[in-house]
Amino acid sequence: MIKYARLMDALLLISFSIFFACSTDINPKANELYVAASKILDEAKNSTNNYMETFQLYAKARQKIDTIIQRYSSSNIAVSLMSGQSKISNLTLEEFKTLEHSLKYLADCDTNPLTCAVLLANKINDPFLLSSSLITIADAYDYVKYERKVIGLLSQAYNSALHITDEKNRIESLSGVAESYAKLGKTEKATRILSEALNIVSSLEDIAHISNSLRYILSACEKIGGTEGILALLSRMYPTVFLLINDDFYKPISFYELACTYTEIEQFDRAIQTALCIADEIWMSAAFSRISDKYVSSNQLEKALEIATKFSKKFSASDKIKNVILIADKYLESGQNTKASNLVFQALEIANSMEGQNSREKVEALTNISDKYILMGDKEKASEVLLLALGS
Repeated sequence: MIKYARLMDALLLISFSIFFACSTDINPKANELYVAASKILDEAKNSTNNYMETFQLYAKARQKIDTIIQRYSSSNIAVSLMSGQSKISNLTLEEFKTLEHSLKYLADCDTNPLTCAVLLANKINDPFLLSSSLITIADAYDYVKYERKVIGLLSQAYNSALHITDEKNRIESLSGVAESYAKLGKTEKATRILSEALNIVSSLEDIAHISNSLRYILSACEKIGGTEGILALLSRMYPTVFLLINDDFYKPISFYELACTYTEIEQFDRAIQTALCIADEIWMSAAFSRISDKYVSSNQLEKALEIATKFSKKFSASDKIKNVILIADKYLESGQNTKASNLVFQALEIANSMEGQNSREKVEALTNISDKYILMGDKEKASEVLLLALGS
């Protein structure tokens, strides 16, 4: 009886061993996963879909291969793959794994072209072109949604700008970076970079390059606004222009641009002081016209009239008419027709006093004045003025 019991135990043990061995044969499952992964990868390689869909197919195949390597590492196919003897759709295991990075990047490019632009930009060797490209790409992003991305691109653009050997190009790039930081609301960072750019200006020798470089810096200053740092920076501009630009052509232009920047950031007193430094009558008139225009656009009509009256001798006749008409338009919009009518009449008197009966500017001025009379409902006066224009 005891012998029989022992025999039964032995038979049961053998049965369990055979069952366990059969149930843990990992090769069929590993092979099944390998075949499935290969088919998916073949589908991805032959697919005409976009890169995102191709990457998604690759990810499915990768999941199956990872399962083979991690869960069935002792299987024949796992050993063969790790040794390089077997391939997945003609790719070794290492080649298959390294494919992920490239496909992911291409998939990102499909869904976000700016990512592709960054990829291409980073192939540029010239630091000036690289910096300019990165600034352009950064400006194309939604600053609110992708702030960290934009900051990263601008940081890269700044570092690239520092390696630009041509000083005027370096100033242009630094100013561009600063302007983009200003759009992002990073005014202190932008101001520091502009200060760096201005420091380089004194090392330039060509007057045209100095003037152009200051223009880039001033453009960025306008984007930042009238902060304490920018006002301090602009105060350094005056001696820079006065001392470095010893030229009758470029000096008036540079003072005009400095006056315009003060105007845009609504530092009107400083804008007027700078405009009065302009030796050229045309550029001085243009500067005062810009100041008056800014007052008009901010609906400070009395201030605009004050500029037009107090500095009337600083305006050319055509600029004076233009500004008076702009103010008249604002009065018309607000229903103050009497004030508008008086200003239009004032513009007509200026036009009649213009020299050169056949001047194009006089004809344009009279035509514009005629249009205003039509808007005010005085068709008879409009016709009279139009006849004057035709006879000029």
